[in-house]
Amino acid sequence: MDVSKYIPQNPEDGDWDVVVVGTGMGGSTLGHALARKGRSVLFLEKGKFLHGGLLHAPEIPPGPMSVEEQRLLYGWWPIRIQGETSFGQSDFYAPLGCGSGGTTVHYGAQLERFARSDFSPRQNFPDVKGTNLPDQWPVSHEAMVPYYRAAESLFDICGTQDLLNMDEGANLRVPPPLGERDQVLHDSFMDLGLHPYRAHVGYEYVPECFECTDICPKRCKERSGEVCLVPALSEFGAQILPECEVEELISDRQRVTGIRAVRHGKEIVIRARTVVLAAGAYMTPALLLKSASAAWPDGLANRSGMVGRNLMLHKATSWHWTRHNGIRQMAPRRPWPSTTSTSIMGTNSGLSRPWDFLSSHHSYLPIYAMWRNPIRAGGAR
Repeated sequence: MDVSKYIPQNPEDGDWDVVVVGTGMGGSTLGHALARKGRSVLFLEKGKFLHGGLLHAPEIPPGPMSVEEQRLLYGWWPIRIQGETSFGQSDFYAPLGCGSGGTTVHYGAQLERFARSDFSPRQNFPDVKGTNLPDQWPVSHEAMVPYYRAAESLFDICGTQDLLNMDEGANLRVPPPLGERDQVLHDSFMDLGLHPYRAHVGYEYVPECFECTDICPKRCKERSGEVCLVPALSEFGAQILPECEVEELISDRQRVTGIRAVRHGKEIVIRARTVVLAAGAYMTPALLLKSASAAWPDGLANRSGMVGRNLMLHKATSWHWTRHNGIRQMAPRRPWPSTTSTSIMGTNSGLSRPWDFLSSHHSYLPIYAMWRNPIRAGGAR
């Protein structure tokens, strides 16, 4: 795909209904929906446009490359993230995409719904000291159901019903049969009184699908770039500025009136009737904090002082399950049907000892941390 014909020559002069900052799952999906409705949509993307062949066969420029340049070429966020967490200072490369499609280029394609209980967060954690969790979300689970169904259809999700979060109207494709080892796990969970179900994932399961958690060489993973961004550009008249770094949202006390950005070393200011900030859980708050002004001295939309705080980090990979008699139930990944990270989800019915049959060993221990102070704006360039 030749992206040049979708790049406006004079974006500052455009009469934009909507400017969308970010082309990941949120930005691409919303921009696609609005472009289909006839709105004039402009996407702003910090990274490269990866869907013109670059994603699967990147053109390596001659000469030495910086780490930032290498990461951008393969669709990764180029710089380290800095912040203060509950276990101290953090300075790391976050698992974030950067480029058309955002993190969906690299994600594991698992697209689960929130449970009903998630919409009443305080009742789930009533005794946590210092929490500012609300009693209820401003939107209900029931109000979200039609949008969940539409998203599952759009991204062609496969899986089975979660028996504890049922929706007979869910649009789920039938997944491929479980492998022998997965079936052992599934049946064992059932025997324990649990409610396992097949995870809701966006894989087409072409022959020898490995359920890729990085760039998918077979192009069978449902990514927002292919599903939403490219059709928005090629079919519905949207346009895009790749390699465009948003520096600030320009606002008064009532609304955002423009965007200040830098593209190829030139500063530009873009105006639109509506601005959508869809830069992800890390960069959205960082950009809000960078957009401090006389009207918003502590950062845009930050009267609460909570923007950039309370983000939970977690990491847990490479689980190994063994029976008590020592027979290993997991082995190195093979093409489906086999045991993979997205094959089975388990939900507990109140059983107090689910590990009477199975024990688990991590190759990496989970790490949970809460951001105490906002993510440094300097780490969010």
